[in-house]
Amino acid sequence: MLWESYPVIKGAAGILLLLVFVIWSYRSIFRHFAQQEGVPVRPKAFAGWVVFIILLFGAGIYGNVAYFPLRWSQAMFTRDNGITSLSLNPVLYFVSNFSVKDDTYDIELTRKYYAPVARYLGVDEPDSVKLNYGRAVKGDTLAKKPNVIIVMLESGGAAMTSMFNNPTKATLIYRSWQIRAFSSITSTYRQ
Repeated sequence: MLWESYPVIKGAAGILLLLVFVIWSYRSIFRHFAQQEGVPVRPKAFAGWVVFIILLFGAGIYGNVAYFPLRWSQAMFTRDNGITSLSLNPVLYFVSNFSVKDDTYDIELTRKYYAPVARYLGVDEPDSVKLNYGRAVKGDTLAKKPNVIIVMLESGGAAMTSMFNNPTKATLIYRSWQIRAFSSITSTYRQ
């Protein structure tokens, strides 16, 4: 499963190359500065930079200018999957788009399989030249429209809503409706 879902070999090679680069960078920077005269560090300036870096990282982790941290609803503000993916993980979205830049449809292959697909979909006027997939679906023609009310209680089980003839009669109006109810035996909420 791991091998099928993630680029394990490429990832391990990338991490190994990153570590080699970091070790080489540390050694070269150390050699460069080891030959120079030491510079005294002012404690207040150093403390200021440390506090600034900590606040910068904290703001990055918090991810929001508002009082509360970044929430999923702020990232999922649209129905467009591309925008949502970009807001959730910009780096992953950028890299994943390289694999689909040349993806397109094959017009000849589409025409080849048009007839069985059009039959399956029930296309009204099949046309393999214009690739018409249009069809009209007739709706339900019930003479009497049923009056359906869906009451969805996230934390209310059947026992609490008097659906099993609870003697406390907690929900008289709800129980007085002539309904068929499907509900859980117990509440989904626990303290």
